[in-house]
Amino acid sequence: MTAPAPVLAVTHAPWRRLALPLFLLLIMGIAWGGSFSLLRIARIDGASGFGIAFWEGCGSAIPLLLLMLVTRQKLPLDRRSLIFYALSGFFGITIPGSTLFFAALFLPAGIVSMSNALVPLATYGFALIIALERFTVPRAFGLLVGLAGVLLVLLPETSLPDPSMAHWALLCFAASISYGVQNIYVAKATPPGMSALAMSAGTLLGGGLLVLPIVIATDGFFSMMPPWGQAQWAVVGMMTVNSSCTVAFLWMIRTAGPVFTSQCAYLVVLFGMLWGIVIFGESHSGWIWAALALMVTGVLLVSLRQRRAP
Repeated sequence: MTAPAPVLAVTHAPWRRLALPLFLLLIMGIAWGGSFSLLRIARIDGASGFGIAFWEGCGSAIPLLLLMLVTRQKLPLDRRSLIFYALSGFFGITIPGSTLFFAALFLPAGIVSMSNALVPLATYGFALIIALERFTVPRAFGLLVGLAGVLLVLLPETSLPDPSMAHWALLCFAASISYGVQNIYVAKATPPGMSALAMSAGTLLGGGLLVLPIVIATDGFFSMMPPWGQAQWAVVGMMTVNSSCTVAFLWMIRTAGPVFTSQCAYLVVLFGMLWGIVIFGESHSGWIWAALALMVTGVLLVSLRQRRAP
């Protein structure tokens, strides 16, 4: 975003200004946390990871485009907007769809969701690099604490159900870093005047179309024609969650700031692990719970003393 809307200092705002962002954070955490279990259901039922990524992008964009049509909003198609859709979709859909969705078949849903705790840490790290956020010792320490949590997942041989899963967990963490890049890009490069609805539809559509060549090259297309099985219903659930939560997420980036908004990641982690326990009966080692505690602590430290972005 070249001329982003002013980022509110939400940490010091009156309660009435905090109420809606906090409520949306909770809803996004519950819904997006559940989407990891839906993803695992679809993968177990035979859906291609790249095929799911295509539908998550293009399929999730369809209801948003219809809503824009009903409300007589136009999707900006100038060169600047098209570049924004492509890059935002690339970092938010294409890269995660090429890593996260593939790893979901080999990892418990709770472990996949836990990787999202890296999103606010990566967001703050990139924001620090480009001077969107100021350096403070507690927040920098939060980054180190969060990284220590990552190491507790990857290094101990007994942390994961199978030590060979470590490289799949690493793919999940790579996806989270990509989400962090998207957060910063959206905060800095959204074309002026673009609505959250247009932002969301364009990002989803752009990301879905960019993954299409991979789908074709790998013969990974996933049909949504009836009759539907568990995979199709799971993908529909994912598209519903993604289309609605993406609007809320991108709107919050512009109104509450990228670092505050990215805090929904640790709610996604907590609810993602809870959904995994409820649906799949997953259990995790003490290393994983310790890693989660470190990641959440890191996120809380990074969240301290948020400042208005320059």
